Amino acid sequence: MGEIASLLTSICWVLSALFFTEGGKRVGSMVVNRVRMVFGLVLLALVNWLLFGELIPLSAAPERWLWLGLSGLFGLALGDIFLFQSFLWIGPRRAMLIIAGVPVLNTLLAWLFFSEVLNIYAYVGIAVTVAGIFLVLSEKEDENDILAKDRKNFSKGLVFCLLGALGQSAGMLLARHGIGGEFPALTGTLIRAVVATLVFWLLALMTGKVKKTVTAVKDDRRALLLIALGSLAGPFLGIWLSLTGLKFTDVGIASTLQALAPVIMLPVAHYLYKERITGRAVLGTLLSLSGVGVLFLLA
Repeated sequence: MGEIASLLTSICWVLSALFFTEGGKRVGSMVVNRVRMVFGLVLLALVNWLLFGELIPLSAAPERWLWLGLSGLFGLALGDIFLFQSFLWIGPRRAMLIIAGVPVLNTLLAWLFFSEVLNIYAYVGIAVTVAGIFLVLSEKEDENDILAKDRKNFSKGLVFCLLGALGQSAGMLLARHGIGGEFPALTGTLIRAVVATLVFWLLALMTGKVKKTVTAVKDDRRALLLIALGSLAGPFLGIWLSLTGLKFTDVGIASTLQALAPVIMLPVAHYLYKERITGRAVLGTLLSLSGVGVLFLLA
C-alpha cells in the first residue's frame, strides 16, 4: 500500500502542475495561487475536522503556529508565487525537474544552518542530481519549442523556478521545527495553508486585486474548474497519499517514489505540449532522480 500510495503521489503532482499551468494560461498565475489556496484550505480544514475535531487548529501551541506559519509564508506563498509563474515561462516539465532537486537544497541548507553532517553518499547524491538537471537545462533548443523561443521570459522562468525551489526548501526546513513530536502532519499542513491563504489575499486586498480575482474565475468557469481539479489533485490528494506512503513503507523508498513526477511528465509533455523529448532529456531526468534516490536511501 505504501509503495502504491507513493507512486500515486507523483501522478497527483503531475496532474496538479498540468491543471494549474492550464488555469494560469487563462487567468494568470497569481489568480491561480489565490483561488487554489482557498480550495486547498477548505479541503484540508474539513478533513482535519473529521479526523481531529477542529476546522482550524487553534489549540496548537503558539510556537507551532510560528514555525509552521513561517513555513507557509516561504514555502506555499513566496515559493509558489515564483514556481507557478515559472510553469508558464519554462513549462511544467522543466519546472518539475528543477523542483525535484529540492532535497539537494534541503540537505545543503540543513548543513549550512543546522550543522548537519553530510556523509559521502550525500555529496554523491547532490553531485549526480545537479549534473542531471544541468544536462537537461543546457540542452540545445528545439526550434519548435515555443517556450524556449521567448528567451527573455525563458531565462527569467529558470530563475523564478530556482527561487520557487529555494522557497519550498526553506518551508520544509521551517516545518521540521513545528511538526515535531506527535503533532499530526495533516494539521501542520493546514496551519501552513491558513497562513499562506491570508498572505495571498492580504496582498490582493492591498493591491486592489480582490475584485479582479473574483471576476476572473467568475467569467472563466473553465479556469475555475482547472484550479479546483488542481487543488484536489495536489494540496489534497497529493498530500494525503504522500502521508499514507510514508506511513506504510520505508521513508527512503516512499520519498524516492514520490519524486518520480519529472519522469512521468516526459511522455505527458510530448503528447500535450508537443515537446521533443530527446535521449539527453531522458538521461538527465533519470540521472537527477538517481541522485535524489541516493540522498533518500543512502545519505
